[in-house]
Amino acid sequence: SELFGHEPGAFTGATGRRRGLFEQAHGGTLFLDEVGELAPRVQATLLRVLQDGTLRRVGGESRVRVDVRVIAATHRDLGAMVREGAFREDLYYRLRGATLELPPLRQRLGDLALLVDVFAREARPASSRKALLHVSPEAMRALVRYPWPGNVRELRAEVLRWSVFCDDRVELADLSPEIRASPPSPSPPRKTAAVESATPHAVTTLVAHYHDETADGGRWHRLIVAAHPRPAAPPDPEAGPQPESTPNP
Repeated sequence: SELFGHEPGAFTGATGRRRGLFEQAHGGTLFLDEVGELAPRVQATLLRVLQDGTLRRVGGESRVRVDVRVIAATHRDLGAMVREGAFREDLYYRLRGATLELPPLRQRLGDLALLVDVFAREARPASSRKALLHVSPEAMRALVRYPWPGNVRELRAEVLRWSVFCDDRVELADLSPEIRASPPSPSPPRKTAAVESATPHAVTTLVAHYHDETADGGRWHRLIVAAHPRPAAPPDPEAGPQPESTPNP
């Protein structure tokens, strides 16, 4: 009834004709959020509307022609739902025209500060004289390392919470307990002690190993090489005795 409308007397309480969302969006665009949650019966009806461009109201006999562009969104893996039989394959390919994937917030943390600013302005009434919320560096670092299982909705709720409990500055103690308790991101392993006691040849091998495996391998490489020389070339037996070199402090 919500999508396709109903006729008078179609069910208890249906006292008049009601146009559904498809009819109301005729000639325009209809956004269907969380399309993966549609019941199988509704999926079948939606497929017929998308294929034929016509619908029949609940309790009606005649078909109504509609011209609607549909944009559908979901947080579910529709391909996996098709394989499991939870989503119609024909509807999946009917909806799958131009597909845009928006990564979760934890995979695009560069947007976090921008979203915080947008939600802070949204939480501040236009007539308010209250200063715009400012997030301290410590609090921002905690926001960055939090995995945000609730995605952008969770971030928005957190910022709205600050507008109630904070004046103009958000400190680490003002964050929700689960955000404050989030462990810091793992850092590359440190082997300072092993490096200091290693021979030059072992140090060079260790440098090559870390250069391949750490995110900041180039920097780690430069730091190690600056502290420890590369292996010396083997002595030339015909050159005679060589003076002892003084190690660089």
